[in-house]
Amino acid sequence: MISRVVAAVLDHPRATVAVWVALLIAAALGVLQLRVDFSSAAFYGDDAEPLAELNAFRERWGPDDRSVAVLVRSERDILSEDGLATLAQVEAALADASVVDTTMSLASISAPGSKTTLAQRWSAADVPERSLARVAIDASEAVPLLLSADHRSAVVSVTLRESTDDLAAAIEAVGEVRAALPDPPAGTSFSLAGVPAIRAAFFALTLRDQAVLGPLALLIAVAGLWLATRRLQVALVAALGAGLPPLLLAGTMGATGTAVGLLTQALFTLLPIIAVADTVHVVFRVRAVAAASARASTDRAVLEEAFADVGFACLLTSLTTALGFASMVTAELPLLRAFGLWAAFGVLGGYAVVLTLLPVVLGRLDVGAGAPAGSARLRRIARACTRRPTWVLAVAVGLSVGSIPAAQSVVVDNHLGALLRPEHPVRQAASHLDDALGGTLTLEVELEAEDGWTDDALAPAAQALRALPSVRAVRVAPPQGRFARLTVHVPDVGGRAFAELESRADDALGGLGLRARTTGTASVAYRGVNRITDALRVSLLGVLVVVTLLIAGLLRSAGLALRSVLPNVLPLLLGYAVVGMVSLELDPIGAVILAVALGIAVDDTLHVLAGFVRARDQGQDPASAAQEAVATRGLALVVTSGVLVAGLAVNGFSAFPPLQVLGTLGSAVIALALLADITLLPALLVWPRWPSEAPAPRRGSERRVEVPR
Repeated sequence: MISRVVAAVLDHPRATVAVWVALLIAAALGVLQLRVDFSSAAFYGDDAEPLAELNAFRERWGPDDRSVAVLVRSERDILSEDGLATLAQVEAALADASVVDTTMSLASISAPGSKTTLAQRWSAADVPERSLARVAIDASEAVPLLLSADHRSAVVSVTLRESTDDLAAAIEAVGEVRAALPDPPAGTSFSLAGVPAIRAAFFALTLRDQAVLGPLALLIAVAGLWLATRRLQVALVAALGAGLPPLLLAGTMGATGTAVGLLTQALFTLLPIIAVADTVHVVFRVRAVAAASARASTDRAVLEEAFADVGFACLLTSLTTALGFASMVTAELPLLRAFGLWAAFGVLGGYAVVLTLLPVVLGRLDVGAGAPAGSARLRRIARACTRRPTWVLAVAVGLSVGSIPAAQSVVVDNHLGALLRPEHPVRQAASHLDDALGGTLTLEVELEAEDGWTDDALAPAAQALRALPSVRAVRVAPPQGRFARLTVHVPDVGGRAFAELESRADDALGGLGLRARTTGTASVAYRGVNRITDALRVSLLGVLVVVTLLIAGLLRSAGLALRSVLPNVLPLLLGYAVVGMVSLELDPIGAVILAVALGIAVDDTLHVLAGFVRARDQGQDPASAAQEAVATRGLALVVTSGVLVAGLAVNGFSAFPPLQVLGTLGSAVIALALLADITLLPALLVWPRWPSEAPAPRRGSERRVEVPR
């Protein structure tokens, strides 16, 4: 089938180009409609129970994600006439901002035992009354909600008019608040914190990442092929192979009204690197065939032979990668389902470019003739491994077993502040809010009683919540009929600790005989992120099972499929162990790299297996066939893996820490996978002599065309 498709494309080059031009125009129009959505609905799905509970809460009480904290830090005591005047000045300046609903600070709250504001009482009071006011403030929840214990930091709490779940609106609102702030007095600084500020900063940096890192990954892919061949034509071919699949993906998402989400944004950096791999294998084979036959690389016979040789292997790699990603469709979270399905679409789109457009392009661009496929150094490595397979396998098993304790020590958790780098001003302000004041996050608790509520009835509930670990303060809102609201202020303790806090809150209130529900923006977000971890374990196992079964089916060999498992699992295990050894906390979103890396790493394994099958069908013994496969496929594997490593490493420059983990961990895993494929896999191909060691040769000429050398 592959040969017939390539022949048809070469027979009708103009029609093929016309179809692709139409597709690219449609994709470009789709890109214009592309939008970004990191909202709760995009995370959970419209009918998810946590989101439904949050929406019901918001209908009664209003959005809970509207509070921006203006952090005021001073070298002097803020609980002074000058300090309170500064807070009052900030509130007055923000009152004119169109996005601001209300403000609150020490300057505007009522003084203890008085109907006047604290600022008014302070300026008119004598020293003894001020001292009493100071004691009263220190004993109240104004410390730490509005004032730090050392009186050097204070908060002006700003309630926005609208929810910040729409991140574009969050950027605009937070920007207007920042612009409205007055110039701080000498020795004083203003900075923004709170959930809206973190969201706005993260979203703005994400847009910058997509504008910079995607093109940079494409440039690396193109430069990699140019460095490997020193031919501009090869770089141009690589640009097509790496650049068109992301364009098709973006255009299709835009045309279908699918928004770019928190995970799918990473595809526009990953896909160029994944897609260029098949282009590398095709170009290298074309150059090898041209050199062996002493013909030009644009010769039709050269192209047909080259595509016949590697087309089937590329089909294998594309199918296994796509189906591995698509196996995430079983995940409960729409976030993971969307990532898996769109990743699969992008990978298959990349193969469509290779199979239909690349033959036409290579028929016009002379990519030159390289040395016949084969590497003496790689052959020597494979020979050494096939001569001592037991030793190689023993080392691999030892590394696997030794990695397990370190891998088990990895802490998978998420912190809202970790969306930003430690040096980012908003994260630094949020950290100070967590360390010295009321904390960045809130847990909303809604109580329900048939007869309604009184302040006395709510006091035990508030006291029980204040006694929980990490709780800084509890604010009680005026009841609404049979519903009451308690807002629990906590620092950004992380997803796992936040879930534990919710559980303890339920237990504490249940022990009082109260009907309570915990919800809120932080609750919904952390529940979703925590579930990613569990879903990833299932999805990763699904990817491994799907890939193994597909290899067994397509190569018609259970033995080869089973032998492919260890070379792909070992790099993931080692990468995970490294994270554990350096005591890094692995973000669940960054942990998606495990599924991504498995889908990518298996490609090299398939090319070696396809070369092994071809050599065995030609009558070579297992050892010779394994050495031949590594030698003939190895150079392309080294180039593709190098491009993948460099391309993934680009994410190390991301402003999004989970993507930084994806870049560094992913690069390490791909490099280890290459090492496993040229050392461990050849050893496994000769040890032991399993049943179905090599598939029986197929009959007919199609076999000679379809299976790669």
